[in-house]
Amino acid sequence: LKPNGQGAGGEGDDDGKGASSEHERRGASVHQPAPSGSGTPAGDGGEKKKPYLSKEWSEAQREKLLAILNKSVVDIEALQQVSWAGIPNDLRPICWQLMLGYLPRQASGWQDVITCKRKAYRDLLARHYDVSNSRRSEEELAILRQIAIDAPRTEPTVKLFGKSALQRSLIRILYIRACTHPSSGYVQGLNDVLTPFLHVFLSRVFPGEMGTWDVDSIHDDKLIDIEGDCYWCFCKL
Repeated sequence: LKPNGQGAGGEGDDDGKGASSEHERRGASVHQPAPSGSGTPAGDGGEKKKPYLSKEWSEAQREKLLAILNKSVVDIEALQQVSWAGIPNDLRPICWQLMLGYLPRQASGWQDVITCKRKAYRDLLARHYDVSNSRRSEEELAILRQIAIDAPRTEPTVKLFGKSALQRSLIRILYIRACTHPSSGYVQGLNDVLTPFLHVFLSRVFPGEMGTWDVDSIHDDKLIDIEGDCYWCFCKL
């Protein structure tokens, strides 16, 4: 099963290899070795505690999820029920996309949907964001200023979200959502709602712990694709 490419499949990377190649590099197929889970420090008596998410748990849960994900038509209700027990990190992006309705139940349509959605996000950027301030209304300028103020306050204890690349992503996604949802616009706190999506979809590009991710090195085209995946899932909430 190859649910998606860079972040979720789609238009493909700038090197022309396409989404499938990226997903194969980072685990495009959902059949991947289970993460070993993180352990906890030894107690005062020196006894080593068992990992909160053990390898055994991860493998068992993965098998349950794969049994659902590898079908030509995914049973969303079954996926939701099994996911209550937890989702291994590498399966989390595809599970979120399905349960939020970003991807259809029919696996054969995933690639086309993602390609279309990523292009649509780029079109929204061109229409609303990549324009001069002289073409924005006073209300739009006020929204953009407020988002620019709030973005640096996002998860201040997590260095990842202070990186310049993610600051730009936060501002773009939040501003586009405000423009496309004028009835709700932008309210403070939406930046914090967005961060889990950025974390989950970036995890397909960067291995290891979040604190080691060099997001400022990511190519702009790839980052925009990840933003598109985040944006459409964010709008499903």
